[in-house]
Amino acid sequence: SVMQRLRTFKMLNAMGTKPYGIQVFRSKAWVEVSTADLLPGDMLELTATRAPPPPKDGAAPTAEEDKFAPDIVPCDCVIIRGEAVANEASLTGESAPQMKDALS
Repeated sequence: SVMQRLRTFKMLNAMGTKPYGIQVFRSKAWVEVSTADLLPGDMLELTATRAPPPPKDGAAPTAEEDKFAPDIVPCDCVIIRGEAVANEASLTGESAPQMKDALS
């Protein structure tokens, strides 16, 4: 039924990655944009992840702690330099993460 489909779509949307800020090279400069605003051809910067510092005494995360991006990039990417481990299970059904290398 239509109601069941709407509930299913709502549930699937809730399971998706929430947008976050990421560095993108546009108009000859690096700028921060939301992952929801990525465009085809954007060059983006991913850095090695490191754990954010723990909050002090159970306090809410500070602005600095909020800046750590999750390790999920909601787009197709070509690696220009470096390497990454990619979990493509939602795309290919492959259960094991795959090592990805830069173009040579």
